[in-house]
Amino acid sequence: MTDAVENRRIAKHFVELFYAEKNPSRAVELYVAPDYTEHNQYAAPGGAGTGSERLLNYGKGLHQTKPHVLFEVRRIIADEHNAVVHGTYMMDGPQGEAIAVASVYRLEDGKLAEHWEVHETVDPLSRNPLPMV
Repeated sequence: MTDAVENRRIAKHFVELFYAEKNPSRAVELYVAPDYTEHNQYAAPGGAGTGSERLLNYGKGLHQTKPHVLFEVRRIIADEHNAVVHGTYMMDGPQGEAIAVASVYRLEDGKLAEHWEVHETVDPLSRNPLPMV
């Protein structure tokens, strides 16, 4: 079993590799279980290949179609089995549409085994002065 500190480190490095460094191949190789289960409707849960292969194809396609996508991590909360990454996607770079996101990962034996995600577009005209993330 992996502890909370290690799960936090795994989730953080996975997100850095996958988004900031635009290296989904390395992120999947290091941190994703072959039988990974994806619940995010945008991350191509169907199709050929294992769950980790589909995730890799999603990552490659994302960086091809959205080469300026950024993901800014604001906080990571972890325990012995899970890590939650809370942050903001900027789909077309810092001036693009912002999407607040919470990604929940279940980890097993030091690998990401399952993922759920909820997100909401950040309204630049929000009446709430507090940030969503």
